[in-house]
Amino acid sequence: MKYHELSDEAKRKAVEWMQGRNGEYFDGDYVIDEWKNLLGRLGFIDANIFWSGFCSQGDGACFSASWSVDWLELEKVPDYTNEKRAKELVIYPEKVRGLYKLLSTVEEDEEDFESPIVVGASLEHRGHYYHDNSIDYTFDTGNAYATQEAEDEFKDWCQDLMRMIYRDLEAEYEWVTGKEYAVEAIEWNDYNFNEEGEVE
Repeated sequence: MKYHELSDEAKRKAVEWMQGRNGEYFDGDYVIDEWKNLLGRLGFIDANIFWSGFCSQGDGACFSASWSVDWLELEKVPDYTNEKRAKELVIYPEKVRGLYKLLSTVEEDEEDFESPIVVGASLEHRGHYYHDNSIDYTFDTGNAYATQEAEDEFKDWCQDLMRMIYRDLEAEYEWVTGKEYAVEAIEWNDYNFNEEGEVE
């Protein structure tokens, strides 16, 4: 029998089966691919996204990558998101881009100095958990040593991005395991069921 031919109780069972199946095979690939592209626009290269979800205290998302102010492509960020979200994403890079122009005018042979921004960094995952507190940061100094405040701001920005990734994964999971998506998946795949709503 097709889904539309089932009784209400059998439909409920069929939907529950599909929801469980969708949750079991959820891998978050769509969200991960979108975020890897977006992180590239934000100056992160070779980004690897790690995550676990959605029922344990240690669940979350994080990423390892290398970052440089020279790799920013902020004008391409709106291609991946709406204007409101774009502003949330580029808070730190917008500050950096303006100040970096001033710093870049300093003569090469001048003594090292303390700068109000981070111009480069490496992010490495550590431990067994995947959340915004499981990343170690190494800052590239070059000719400029970032202030502690600048390093903290950069870390805060990265952690905000990691929390956004997790929220997107969670939202996608809730959609994929929801009733509406389950019904659509059943109909797309043209499943056959018995009278009890069990797939044949």
